Amino acid sequence: MGREHYPVLYLNDGQNLFDPATAFAGVHWQAGETATRLIGAQKIPPLIIVGIDNTKARLNEYIPYKSSQPRVLHAKGSAIRVFAARGDAADRRSLFGVKRAAKHRAGGSSLGGLIALYTHLAAPGVFGRC
Repeated sequence: MGREHYPVLYLNDGQNLFDPATAFAGVHWQAGETATRLIGAQKIPPLIIVGIDNTKARLNEYIPYKSSQPRVLHAKGSAIRVFAARGDAADRRSLFGVKRAAKHRAGGSSLGGLIALYTHLAAPGVFGRC
């Protein structure tokens, strides 16, 4: 019997997804609870959620171009597409049963949604949904 394979949802600001103790202002996004409810209602298929934490340099991480914002000194968001492409290779080698085709990978949330959209447009084929 073969192992089950699942689509993957990558969400930036990963520390906000599951646990109020790690979430900004103590309010988590209830990603696990929401996925469980939607899977149970057969509105979405079973999936793997991967949370990618940000650092204190969040604005720099999620903005792909130089900005007039004084807090964005070193825009590094364009590096996310490189990470995402490498992450895909890691998925295939991982112990988790993930579906390989881009149409089974999605990403985005909050300001992280901006960089997910950028990645989707700048590196077609990495994510099938955004």
